This record gives sequence, structure tokens and C-alpha cells, in this order.
Amino acid sequence: MKRFLAATMATAGSLGGAAVARADWTPLVTSSSFAGITTDVGTAASGIVGVCLIVVGLGILVKCFTR
Repeated sequence: MKRFLAATMATAGSLGGAAVARADWTPLVTSSSFAGITTDVGTAASGIVGVCLIVVGLGILVKCFTR
């Protein structure tokens, strides 16, 4: 019985040591991975707003000239 308990404790100790070693993990995806996507979305949004302003401006000009 003592050998069984010793073997069980040794196994539990080695698992606990493995859990401590696994605590130093590094994530595969970080927030800095999305910096390029954030920039692209901002550029696309500003482009869409710019086009909308041009269309609205042209619409106002046409309305003013047709009155």
C-alpha cells in the first residue's frame, strides 16, 4: 500500500510540475495582430464618408443651380 501511495504521489507531483511549466504560454493571436486591420477599416470608413460628402455636396449644388 505504501508503494502505491508513493507512486500516486510521484505521479501527482509530476503532473503538478507540468502544470507549472505550462503556465508560461504565449498566445498565438494578440491585439497587435489586428493593428493592420484596424487601419484598413479606418481608411475604408473615411473613404466612404468622403464619397458621401462629395455626393451630398454635388446634390446641393445641383439643387441650387436648378432653382
